[in-house]
Amino acid sequence: DVLVPVVRVPRVGLAREDDIDHQLPIWQKRLAPYHGKRVVTYHNYWAYFAKRFDLKMDLFLEPKPGIPPTPSHLAGVIKQMKADGTKVIVAEPNLNRKTAEAVASRASALVIDLSPFPGGRTGGDTYVAWMDSLVTALAKGLSGEK
Repeated sequence: DVLVPVVRVPRVGLAREDDIDHQLPIWQKRLAPYHGKRVVTYHNYWAYFAKRFDLKMDLFLEPKPGIPPTPSHLAGVIKQMKADGTKVIVAEPNLNRKTAEAVASRASALVIDLSPFPGGRTGGDTYVAWMDSLVTALAKGLSGEK
């Protein structure tokens, strides 16, 4: 007989549709002052979130998915951030935060950590709690609050 270890995976709670329907107007109101604002991300992971909340998440630290940024690419990102007045960079726990911090320091921006999925290090355990943590962190970052 072979013994197979049992790995316990935390269960991520599912959201009920009425919970989301209740929270969505609250989240939209929270991010409404920042409609059209640009937020730099590591790569194009946040497209649906950006569309839902009318944010511009179209400037990326990676030039193409999975391709590490070159110094010249990052210089272009910094130049664009300064031209637009972009003040927020989203970092994900599984990606190189040092790159985001280096760009932020040169562009006078703030790095905020967002988990790309519920139950992640910086998110909630349910979909609604996770979304709430994303909206709260972005609203604070876009307002200049640390």
